[in-house]
Amino acid sequence: TLVNQLLECLPKLCPFTERGCPIIMFQQDHERFCQFRPTECKMKECKWKGCVKDLVDHLEKEHNKEYLSGLTMESGLNIIHEDFSVNTSTSYPIMFKGNLFWYTCVRDFSHRIIHEVRLLQTKRPEYRYL
Repeated sequence: TLVNQLLECLPKLCPFTERGCPIIMFQQDHERFCQFRPTECKMKECKWKGCVKDLVDHLEKEHNKEYLSGLTMESGLNIIHEDFSVNTSTSYPIMFKGNLFWYTCVRDFSHRIIHEVRLLQTKRPEYRYL
């Protein structure tokens, strides 16, 4: 209905207001980039959960800081994998041009090794990663 369409256009409080976000949303995609949305550490055996804005601080304090080194297009990433003779998964954070990526390597039940890199979005991307 027209009333519902009008209500959809009105600004709304961010759903993460209770976590500290002060934003009144005018843009539909704020939630996707909100620094106060919940996340968790993917490092093995780590149980940390918190806001996206606190994740890098957690990684620097609790995990090997060398994984957060400033990688450039010219540098590489050397990761020593665990024993992949068993089904396992391991994740490492990568900082690149001010953005945090999670690199995950999984050996599944069919003995395939799968590599995945995901951007933890905290702002609209400024760079194209191709």
